[in-house]
Amino acid sequence: MLRCLSILFYFSLITFFLFSFNDFFYAQAAPKKRSIHDKVTAPKYGMAGCGLGSILFGEDDSKWTQVMAATTNGTFGSNTFGVSSGTSNCDTGATAGTGTKSSLIRKNTEIFIAANQIILMNDASKMGGESIEVLGKILNCDNEGVKELSRSLQKNYNLIFVDSNGSLMNSSQLIAKNIFKEIELNSVLSGKCKSNI
Repeated sequence: MLRCLSILFYFSLITFFLFSFNDFFYAQAAPKKRSIHDKVTAPKYGMAGCGLGSILFGEDDSKWTQVMAATTNGTFGSNTFGVSSGTSNCDTGATAGTGTKSSLIRKNTEIFIAANQIILMNDASKMGGESIEVLGKILNCDNEGVKELSRSLQKNYNLIFVDSNGSLMNSSQLIAKNIFKEIELNSVLSGKCKSNI
């Protein structure tokens, strides 16, 4: 066990120096300015995810920091523990007790759309696909609700996914807002999707 830990330590140390050396030769991009909204709603960790590494290394997105955070998370298994217990920066509104079911559904919908926006747009244009089924599950729609969601996304494609200039929207929050508005206006959807939104 001690040998495994020492190998892991040396691997982390070597990785740290490799990434630090790489940054020495390549100019760093200017830090990205974050909006107030991003500061309030963004998770308190970087790409390595929540866990002990996120507490030790914070939200610094530099390569070496995220490698060290990921190594720490993997070494101690803190991601798994944090997600299941709601600790180590892994808390959501529901586990932290600060959010309602409705706000959690809205947040999960925005996250899903941000990660799958192009796929969702493509599936909506052809009235079906896995991304719409998953979105329906996030919104707590039954099978009929998912079918109606699919029809509604295609029928109202321009209202949901296209902005006033005729360009595709690039904001997952606006798309989610438009989807929620459509659910509220569509009596079939509001009855088939028990999401309390």
